Amino acid sequence: MSNPISTPMSTPVGKPLAGPTARSARGGRKSARRRELGAAGVLMTPFFVLLVTVFLIPVATAVWLSFFSDDQPGLGFGPERTVFAGPRSYIAVLTDPTFLGGLGTVVLYCVVYIPVLVIGALALALLLDSGVARLRSGPSSDCSCRTPCPASSPPSSGCICTHPASVR
Repeated sequence: MSNPISTPMSTPVGKPLAGPTARSARGGRKSARRRELGAAGVLMTPFFVLLVTVFLIPVATAVWLSFFSDDQPGLGFGPERTVFAGPRSYIAVLTDPTFLGGLGTVVLYCVVYIPVLVIGALALALLLDSGVARLRSGPSSDCSCRTPCPASSPPSSGCICTHPASVR
């Protein structure tokens, strides 16, 4: 049983490549793989350049600068000096009761609101998909309020409610 079409890259069925044909076929596969990797590298280069310049360098600079402090000697009339503060700023923030209260509020909001939102959205999606809801166009148009916003919030507050009770 043999392959009727014979090219340098193909061999008869059941017969392994041997000799110079085997080297050229393997070399062809390696060069194709190398071309694919080169193309992938060229396509990913803009992403990594922007990631480094827009995100990583500013974050690293901010972390570096956070370990320094500007101090003024005397009564504040002398020249300002930059001195190494170490973790002093972090310790001050992490022991501040106002910061800890705000952090607790954010954590509580995330622990309560996000699961309620996900479970509610899942329940509503299953209800609408099940066929139990007869008026699918009505409830689906009422469910586009993705953030909690009071009915009295001004339109410029970013609230995107389309619920009939909140449309003015």
